[in-house]
Amino acid sequence: MADDDAQRYHCCYCGCDITLRLKCAICSDFDLCLQCFAAGCVAKNHKQDHPYQLIDEGSFPLLVEDWGAIEEVLLLDAVEQDGFGNWCGWVARVIRLRAGITTLPLCS
Repeated sequence: MADDDAQRYHCCYCGCDITLRLKCAICSDFDLCLQCFAAGCVAKNHKQDHPYQLIDEGSFPLLVEDWGAIEEVLLLDAVEQDGFGNWCGWVARVIRLRAGITTLPLCS
């Protein structure tokens, strides 16, 4: 699945793209990659003793390389909502939710 540039986050210290981010709970718009967090990096008003939130966008693969954790969760939600064996409902629901669309009707 292709990454959307609008949804990418960058480490506020080294500038690298990050999907598993450590967001400062005090500073607005301050994210660190795991390497910078582990090194104790600080910048601007951010301090090492600030609390953090671990935020994962679900982009890491679980079973196969091109199917991320978020798709696994969407599929399980679709199975729960549409019933086991309802491929048409699953596909429609996963595609809609992945695209952020919540108002389109499901196929019958």
